This record gives sequence, structure tokens and C-alpha cells, in this order.
Amino acid sequence: MTAVARVGRFVAVKPGPLLWTKLITGLWLVTIEATNVGLFAISAAFRTEYSVAAACLSTITALCILAMLYVEHKHSIQPSTLISIYLSITVLFDIAKARSYFNRPGLESMAGTTLAILVLKSIVIYLEEKSKRESITNSTSHDELGKEDESGFWNRAVVWWVNSTFRLGFKTIITVEDLPELDAQLRSNSLLKRFQGYWNQNNK
Repeated sequence: MTAVARVGRFVAVKPGPLLWTKLITGLWLVTIEATNVGLFAISAAFRTEYSVAAACLSTITALCILAMLYVEHKHSIQPSTLISIYLSITVLFDIAKARSYFNRPGLESMAGTTLAILVLKSIVIYLEEKSKRESITNSTSHDELGKEDESGFWNRAVVWWVNSTFRLGFKTIITVEDLPELDAQLRSNSLLKRFQGYWNQNNK
């Protein structure tokens, strides 16, 4: 469930440097994936029906990622878990592919493009972990957001978002005002509404 759904209202995120950086990186990814198609097509020694088809599929996937980056950035506070997981998995395969290409004579160009794809995917993963808090157009939702709501997949997976609280606690005594906002589903007003609903159902 996205942070938008947890906050309980549609929240738009205005365009900014983060979005344009994502789109430029995604566009470069599409371009290099398309270059890979050409390299496989003109390489008679290593061209097969499967290699060209796989390269075409990768290009189509890169186009889909580019579109998802735009839609997800504008309509979701929380970065896309799907994009982060997919790119993280494919990066592992790209590492193996790049190593194999570098070790085979005549495939230096493909090795170079695969390495570039690997780097660009890593950049997108990093950008997906960046917070969009400053770009949220709805000021009410901005105030209601907790750090977990705006964190990316890896940020939440390793609980990195609590580090700022730990650092503050190491330096000084933490007060209630220093604590970040709770997840919307864990706040007392949300829990009260849920409890009231269950209470009313069981007392009919």
C-alpha cells in the first residue's frame, strides 16, 4: 500500500529536480538498451533470435520503467517498491552479464553498454530512495507524513529512516517533539475509528 493510500487522500507531488533527474536517467537507460539491440543485431557471430528478442524486451521494459518513474513520482509520496525490487534484482544479473562479456573477445562493446546499464539502474535505485517531502503540493499531508511514509523500499527494508532519531538521541535527550510522526495507520485517531467500527459491529 502506498503512502498516499495510508494518508487517506490523493496527494500530488510537483515536478522538480528529483523528477527531472529520474527522467533523464531513465531516458539514458532506454537509449543504451536500444543501442544493445543494434549491437546484437549487427554482431553476426553472437546474434541469435533469442539474444535480439531479449534485448528488445529489455528496451520495452526500460520504456515502462521510464513511464512508471513519471507516474509514480507525481502521484505517490512513497517511492515505488516495484521499481526498486525489479532494478535491484536485474542489477545482479547485469553484473554477471558484464563480467561474461568482458571475458569474451569481440564483445567489448556489449560489455560497455551492459556496464552503463548497470550504473544507470543503480542511479535510479538511489534516486528512488530520495524523499519527496519538499515537493508535496498538499500542505496538510506534508504535516501528517512520517519518515516511514516517504521512505523508499531499501530505506524501509533496513530501517534506515530511524537513524536520524538515533543520532539525535546520541547527542541529546529526546523529547516528544523530537520524535517523527507515526505512520498514519498507527495514530490514535485512525486506531480509534477502526476500533469504533469493530465495536459497533459486535454490539448490534
